[in-house]
Amino acid sequence: MGNILSYLKWRGDLSFSERPFCPVDNLVLSELSYLNFSGIVPGVGQTGFVTIKDAAVGMRSLKNDPSVNVIPADFLDTVANSRRFASARLSNYADISVPSENLQFSAIHISLGDGTVYIAFRGTSNDIDGWREDFSMSYQLMPSQKQAAAYLNATMTDPEVSYRIGGHSKGGNLALFAAMHCPESKMPLIKEIYSNDGPGLCPEIIDMARYHSVREKLIRILPDYSLIGKLFEQDNADMVVKSSVQGAMAHSGFMWEVEGYQFVPSHPNPESKFFNDIFDTWIESSDMEQRETFTRDFFDALKAGGAETMSEITANGMDGIATILLALIRSESRTKVVIGKFIKSTAENVKKVNLWEAIKSKEMLFGFLTFLLGLFIVAAPGWAEKFIGIGFGIFIIFTLAKYMLKDAMKPDTGKVPKKWKLITYIILMCIIITLINQTGFLSGFTRIIMAACFLWLAYKEIRRAAGKALPLSERIFHIVVAVISCLFGILPVVIPALELVYYTIASGSFIIIYGGAVMVKTIFRPSR
Repeated sequence: MGNILSYLKWRGDLSFSERPFCPVDNLVLSELSYLNFSGIVPGVGQTGFVTIKDAAVGMRSLKNDPSVNVIPADFLDTVANSRRFASARLSNYADISVPSENLQFSAIHISLGDGTVYIAFRGTSNDIDGWREDFSMSYQLMPSQKQAAAYLNATMTDPEVSYRIGGHSKGGNLALFAAMHCPESKMPLIKEIYSNDGPGLCPEIIDMARYHSVREKLIRILPDYSLIGKLFEQDNADMVVKSSVQGAMAHSGFMWEVEGYQFVPSHPNPESKFFNDIFDTWIESSDMEQRETFTRDFFDALKAGGAETMSEITANGMDGIATILLALIRSESRTKVVIGKFIKSTAENVKKVNLWEAIKSKEMLFGFLTFLLGLFIVAAPGWAEKFIGIGFGIFIIFTLAKYMLKDAMKPDTGKVPKKWKLITYIILMCIIITLINQTGFLSGFTRIIMAACFLWLAYKEIRRAAGKALPLSERIFHIVVAVISCLFGILPVVIPALELVYYTIASGSFIIIYGGAVMVKTIFRPSR
């Protein structure tokens, strides 16, 4: 399935007179606002404009930092090379950052040549202060929201033009807030308002009467796995679209699936609802002062190790995490109270999960037994080696005995005398009994059995990964399990001298993780 990049490549040859503006176009233009057009596009109050095609050339010549977010490197060129957007005119570019005032704001006008202008507000940047600003919306009006309202009033000046206003993530929130505070005289100029997985509005702060006054023009678009767009949600989304990934990465507009010129429709993912409920309960249980103190202490803690961006936190590894935890321990008591409420909220929502339905399933039983087997292997590798070898030997003996009794009950066909069949079964069973009593043979036998079981698991996981209508995250899970299982399956063959006890402990650790993952997946799987 495609995304907005494939949409631009396959449908970008159609002008707006041939194919009218659609919600997919809105997402393209929202993502365009993440690019750094400083020194390329005229600012607010300046005359003139730059086409997207020329802006792409200017971006390469100035070598601007391409964006403040994760945007594919070829995105701007793909937009610029499409007939649909190449001649679109960019103007009124604003890019303001004042860390001391907790202000990050950027917006741009995109004139489409069909009598409409799309005003795109930039979403959250990758740096820590950008995320601090998002959290601050829970207890105060943000400078960026006030800036958005002022920007819209100052730049929406052409009475002959219809305006669409939108953005992705925080940009969607800013678009909505700005439209709500637009002067009455300019309100008829607003054609549509787009919020692409943007957080809602804190009802304790916002005049909700203003929200209802613009609601009919608002188009809220969420991915099926939405976390950000569900914060302070006033009502249901107007569109839920399928994302090619699950989890936090579903927030990225480049993961939203497009077919033709439309988003692929979907339904809210029940797994994401679990996390939505945790945050809703947590925020509702904390007053404004607690939210403010927590936000200050939490983001100061994130920057305590010297990190300025979210990616730098993960790059610092365990040292960075230790610094953050230490800073939180030293934070105000009110911050610790809010953290405690978050833990309580998590516990309360875990209780809502239908554990009994999950426990009754075959998947849960399989995961639990696998987990126990892994624990046994790691805790007593020596006993595990004997147990696996002897256990499988006994299984073979019982299988032979089953077929022996089955043949004994049949009439003699005359091809092979029944007595020779029975003698053969007895000899094979005696050989197996003799071999599993030999320590040297038992070690090699155990190694072969474990390798065969891992290869069988790899085969089963590959078949599951190839299943139709499987979410990408689950498909990746099955592929990873298959690769690791295959590795454990071929190691004894590739390295015959491999120490069995090390191989047993390593494989047992993997079995524990695999069994635990199966149980967690079963608990939080959407109801069927």
